[in-house]
Amino acid sequence: MVYRISGAFFFGANGAVSGVLERIGRPRVFVLDFSDVPMADSTGAKTLKHLAEKLALTGTLIFITDASLKVRRSLLLAGLSKPMIRYAKTADQAVRFFHGRLGQAATA
Repeated sequence: MVYRISGAFFFGANGAVSGVLERIGRPRVFVLDFSDVPMADSTGAKTLKHLAEKLALTGTLIFITDASLKVRRSLLLAGLSKPMIRYAKTADQAVRFFHGRLGQAATA
């Protein structure tokens, strides 16, 4: 699943992400497209970390894509890093990585 976020990423933005996940369940891969996010504050990043921790426990592979250096720095400072979160340049790149992992698991 690819979910695009637009606008500043604050504490309240996580409610929208959580709401989407409650409706769809736990996807195998969840891609958050940050291409339209100009900034992320620490409260939003920390709340996203808690959500990512819950998803990681269910085995969901989580990607953040297209985040600017400024936004990525805020997310990394909040602890959104490997192995819980992966970063990719684009959503397509994240999906290709996921499909590559599926192929490797099938041949192992």
